[in-house]
Amino acid sequence: MFIGSFEQKKENIKKQIEALRTASKQIGKIKKAVKEFDGKVYNCRFDQAIAQLSDKEAGLRFYTQDYYTTFAIQCSTSNFYSPVALLETYRPVKGQTQDKCICFDENKRIKADKMIELLNNKYSEILKKAQELENALNNIETTLNQLEQIKNTHKLVTDALPYQIRDVFGIKYVY
Repeated sequence: MFIGSFEQKKENIKKQIEALRTASKQIGKIKKAVKEFDGKVYNCRFDQAIAQLSDKEAGLRFYTQDYYTTFAIQCSTSNFYSPVALLETYRPVKGQTQDKCICFDENKRIKADKMIELLNNKYSEILKKAQELENALNNIETTLNQLEQIKNTHKLVTDALPYQIRDVFGIKYVY
């Protein structure tokens, strides 16, 4: 939960929207780097190529996260603390079914076409999320007023009930 004034909260959401849109614009750079590694074995050179796309002046940082079962390419912006995942997939693990790991083959070779397909899907997803946030932010005052009215109505109904009824039926107060 973000603590701050109403205006600070709105600014925080605006920064999130800006970070999503900035990250989505960078997907083309990632796709070019991925194409260069098509068919090559995944190793630290791929991670370095992604990291080299970072632009300190623009406040952009790209990096990969390679965990035991998952692989991700992240983008973080200087004006927002939470990174945006540009690609999330499973990585090859012994005994794992190949249909889960679509971006690498059994020899850890990079399948650029599959990675690019996931990047394209993520591009649409990121822009959709940014638009949803922007729409909700534009209507936030109305939404908060509606929620306050609902809380007041809930409180009136709850206050009219005896304690035993509220307790047995698990009727909670809304603060």
